[in-house]
Amino acid sequence: MVTHELLEFHIIENLLGYFLIAVFAGVVLYTSVVFRHREVAGFAAVVFLSVVTTPIEGGITIAGLMTGRVLDTLIGVVIAIGVNAFHFPRDKNTNILFVSGIDDVMMTSPELKISPFSIVELNHLLSHGMKFTISTWRTPASIMKLTEGVKLNLPVIAMSGAALYDTETHAYVETCGIPREQAKVVIDFFDERRVNYFSNVVIDDTLLIYYKKISNEAEKGLYDDMKISPHRNYVKRDLPEGEDVLYFLVINEEDKINALYDEMCKIEWISHFRLEINDSEDQPGARVLRIFHKEATHYRMQDKLMETLEVDKKITFGCRKYNCDVVIEDASNDLMVRRLKSMFEPIRFTWKNILRRYNNKKD
Repeated sequence: MVTHELLEFHIIENLLGYFLIAVFAGVVLYTSVVFRHREVAGFAAVVFLSVVTTPIEGGITIAGLMTGRVLDTLIGVVIAIGVNAFHFPRDKNTNILFVSGIDDVMMTSPELKISPFSIVELNHLLSHGMKFTISTWRTPASIMKLTEGVKLNLPVIAMSGAALYDTETHAYVETCGIPREQAKVVIDFFDERRVNYFSNVVIDDTLLIYYKKISNEAEKGLYDDMKISPHRNYVKRDLPEGEDVLYFLVINEEDKINALYDEMCKIEWISHFRLEINDSEDQPGARVLRIFHKEATHYRMQDKLMETLEVDKKITFGCRKYNCDVVIEDASNDLMVRRLKSMFEPIRFTWKNILRRYNNKKD
């Protein structure tokens, strides 16, 4: 029969045990942080708790339990090292330029970020000599923000091909702007119709955005979102004489932008320019019209980069058919980076490669 004193002793003993377990679990967590291994702190605490809370039955001693646990861990570590050390022999296609978009290719909305897995894999491939760059309609400031953590070592193609930008030196390697004489034609067209616009100009590797006023809610939203970036400089004044324009930007309600686009397409001098019209990413219900020089294209900048790198082949990744070599229909599950890795580092000994090498030797 359990006496009151014995029951009280067992309760105090259990409370003391739980208290000590909590204290030493804290010691394990704190030690992991002190030795700068925060990533394993949680795992270490789980292992500690699994050991100290395991009931000892069947004559197993504490020493035997600890010995078995240590042996299990060591065997697991040895197997893990062996698995990580084994790699299929792979070729490395360092003579190919790989070009990828960002939106709906490397990341999805509304998160607008590249996954940690893709960042790690991209950095691994880049460290092994892969020639890779980004090609997008976005500005360099937006590209650098979205690709934070990726160690890009080649200039990126920004603003729909209007600029080639080095993210390491923060310099514009190449630009294809609208000469001031041609830009005046566009400015006069907008002024006659009282259309407000933003003129994007590069001066001494600095992006300046000239505007006269903020005339609608979409413009205000765009201005408020973008002006906080240290890589964009908004200037409230007319476009200075003698400066080429990378591109004009007009943002407004969808029906007004569509009407403006249709009108511009019917004008004779529009053949000297290239128009892009898209839904606004950040301003619901608004559309964006961009006017570029007719030769400001992704393809021109890709060819320029290939010439600089002295490579004669490129592979492009995108989300639209007929505009790229590899179509990424689903940007989730890191599909683009997985396809990229298989093309840059194909397994050397596949049946296809074996048969090709056999036929070459036979010939």
